[in-house]
Amino acid sequence: ADPSTWSVSISNQSLYQKNEILANQTSLTKTVMTGDIAHDLSMGLEWMYERQRTETYTANGVTTAYNNLYNPDPYTPMSGYEKASGYTDGRTDTIALYGSDTIKLSPAWMVNLAFRGEHYSAKTATLPSVLGKSGMLRSWKAGVVYKPAANGSIYAAMANSQTPPGGGAFVLAAA
Repeated sequence: ADPSTWSVSISNQSLYQKNEILANQTSLTKTVMTGDIAHDLSMGLEWMYERQRTETYTANGVTTAYNNLYNPDPYTPMSGYEKASGYTDGRTDTIALYGSDTIKLSPAWMVNLAFRGEHYSAKTATLPSVLGKSGMLRSWKAGVVYKPAANGSIYAAMANSQTPPGGGAFVLAAA
């Protein structure tokens, strides 16, 4: 058969999503000597507002639409999708303090220490409920770097990392 006549069925993904992010991060850095030991210090403050609203659509009397596989028409009409009353509106606000110290004991040995403390407030609104949670998260990192040669290093570290409830989808669950 003639490939120029091949077609494929198309469908609407039935999702409308709006994302908003506003953030400010202010950092200060300084190198301090304590005797023969150098400390590369970094500290800062971070504020972030994140919101995601997802509205749902239902398929009501959807008709199958087709488009040419090799010459698709982006304006092919899709019928039968209607905005539903359901939605998810999630928001997370955080403010954090963080700091790190890279301690240069010698040209071959360094120690890295870091911390982050953040207060979060997360909220998810769906029909018919609103769930919210706030609290503190504490993260840390400790590592050692050994540089046996100028062009190579060996690194070992331990750390934890935490994210406010709701994750990337901004959806809290009753559990």
